[in-house]
Amino acid sequence: MADEEQTTTTPETPAPPQGLGGQIRGTFDTLPAAQQAVIGLVAGAILVGFGTLIFNQAVGESMRAVARGLLPEDQQVAVTALETEAIPYELAEGGTILVPSSKIHEATIALAVGSSGTGKLVGFEIFDQSELGRSSFAEKVNYHRALEGEMSRTIQHMKSVDRARVHLVIPERRLFEEDEAEPSASVVVTLAPSASLARRQVEAIRTLVASGVERLSAQRVSVVDQSGTMLAALEDGDWHADESLEHQSKFERNLERRVVRLLETVVGVGKVRAQVAADLDFSTVVETQEKYDPESQVIRSEREKLESSASQDKVAAGVPGAGSNLPDNFGGANQAAGGGSNAERSDHIKNYEIDKSTLRRETPHARVDRLSVAVVVDSGLGADALAPAVVDQMKSLVTKAVGLNTTRGDEVEVVAMPFANEALAANVVAPTGLDALLDPQMRTLVGLGAIALTLLVLVVAFLRRSRRLARQRRESDERERALFEARLQEIAPSANELEAIHHEIDQLREVAVSNSGEDIRRTAIVIRRWIRDLTPGEAA
Repeated sequence: MADEEQTTTTPETPAPPQGLGGQIRGTFDTLPAAQQAVIGLVAGAILVGFGTLIFNQAVGESMRAVARGLLPEDQQVAVTALETEAIPYELAEGGTILVPSSKIHEATIALAVGSSGTGKLVGFEIFDQSELGRSSFAEKVNYHRALEGEMSRTIQHMKSVDRARVHLVIPERRLFEEDEAEPSASVVVTLAPSASLARRQVEAIRTLVASGVERLSAQRVSVVDQSGTMLAALEDGDWHADESLEHQSKFERNLERRVVRLLETVVGVGKVRAQVAADLDFSTVVETQEKYDPESQVIRSEREKLESSASQDKVAAGVPGAGSNLPDNFGGANQAAGGGSNAERSDHIKNYEIDKSTLRRETPHARVDRLSVAVVVDSGLGADALAPAVVDQMKSLVTKAVGLNTTRGDEVEVVAMPFANEALAANVVAPTGLDALLDPQMRTLVGLGAIALTLLVLVVAFLRRSRRLARQRRESDERERALFEARLQEIAPSANELEAIHHEIDQLREVAVSNSGEDIRRTAIVIRRWIRDLTPGEAA
């Protein structure tokens, strides 16, 4: 048996980690095993995701969307076009078709050429192939379909319109005018995401459809969007009223801002309010005026005609009776007395040209019929700042600023009155302080800032708690190590005692070796007893 030596080893205290990486590693080592496992799983998932993305980009070709938001019929036509050109594709959610990046241009051309419009929408290409024996009714139906399809395609070229459907009702022509029915049309538009149609665009669609159908007027075209909102109803021709009200409101707001900016330089910001009421005339006026100047007459033509005539007639004379009337003065009783006459006629005509001027004036824009301006000034400025002379000057300034015309009945009134809340009045002009925070965008920013601050506080608290726990564990380990070393020093024997013990062990070893050589049977019995003593519960 070899000599046994007893040695005492003192565990070394690990040095504190240095740097940010060392601190993170030390904090991680002090966490419980469950938290370390969760952090390891999350880090592994992130690494696997990045690795998969990098691998797909390096090994496989990326896919790009060639079409989005397709309806089932459109998707079927697009897939057929791609399969015809042998272009690989993938179908994604939301009617999206993905193709390899290297095939994106070929796929775009294939969809543009092979889709024949959008879905089952057909145009005048329906007449490209003529069929023998087609009836007039079939020809009429095909023409109706082609006309609707072509109009739908044209409307879809608008930027805000994604899809469009047009339905036409074209009654047959009647013999008598009183039996005639007017055509009508309805348009259903599917707008692009976050897009809307202005009133002018809706009227443009109505005019476009009306111009493509015989005898159809724009007032007989209705327009509806994909959500069922009526954009234009039949016989809805009063759309100019909305524009008129908008123009009037904008005109009044401009005058109000002009008055407020002018007076704020005198009384201060937030100390004045103005309200303008304008009566506008939106009718179109065409005026034609002709003026003649009698003093500027000029002879344009002149004609003079002179006529003269002479005549000689016989005058009856003598005794009345038959004899006097006989030819050749039969009976000689009577003789006719001779006489004559002369006549003259003069005609003189002059034509004059008078100077004339013609003026034609057309006024298509709105005209101001009457203006009323009301101005309120804060009376808290003091009596000197709001003296009657000063108020009159303000009234004169307002009159000049907005262009009041007293001949047409315009009025202006400037009144000094106390404001109920000066801070609120000032915030109406320029929102500051709490009102600025009430703005939706400001509320969003404040909410995001609060969330970020909360996350930061939680992270800092977690790091501080982790460092505190790590420090407590280090202190506990150091205390246990010190106690262990003190206990070890108490029970450890001295050097002389160790030497005596080793000497006695050597002597006993020599005696055992000597006895085992003399009597092997006794040695076996001793060893058996040792084994029995070391194994509790075993019988001898």
